[in-house]
Amino acid sequence: MLTITTNKKSQMEIIGLVIIVILISLALLFVLQFSLKKPVSVKKSYTHATVASNEINALIKSNTNCSGRTMIAVSDLLKDCALYRRQNGYMVCDNGMKSCEFLDNTVDDILDKTLRAWGKDFKLTAIVSDTIVINKTGGTAQAAREVEMYPLQIPGMGIMFINLEIYG
Repeated sequence: MLTITTNKKSQMEIIGLVIIVILISLALLFVLQFSLKKPVSVKKSYTHATVASNEINALIKSNTNCSGRTMIAVSDLLKDCALYRRQNGYMVCDNGMKSCEFLDNTVDDILDKTLRAWGKDFKLTAIVSDTIVINKTGGTAQAAREVEMYPLQIPGMGIMFINLEIYG
């Protein structure tokens, strides 16, 4: 009789230990599950917004070599191109291109070295008084996007809205 009671006690102790091991294993699984989860897309959204903001500011404030004597800002080329769109711009650069054509090439060059090189899908537009001055796209438009808008005053025409949408 004594052996049966001792066996039952040891069996109960083993079952207790198994239950404790199972509970600890479940706790570890929950901890691992939450620690290995991918971070929320807030960081990605913030990165896209920052990239969009920095890209559009850098683009507008960039100086070009349109005129060898003085550096001409992209914002000045945008203004000239908007005011004289029908003539392809009023300013003539040293290489013989008018401001609209030079602006188009400059924007393409900047986008090639930044957003396109980084593999970002985007859409860049500049519109004033229903006139499209810039319309550039790269990649495919997707639902998730970050939009940055830059207003630029054009004398006699109003405000040009320069929009950069980064998708992904």
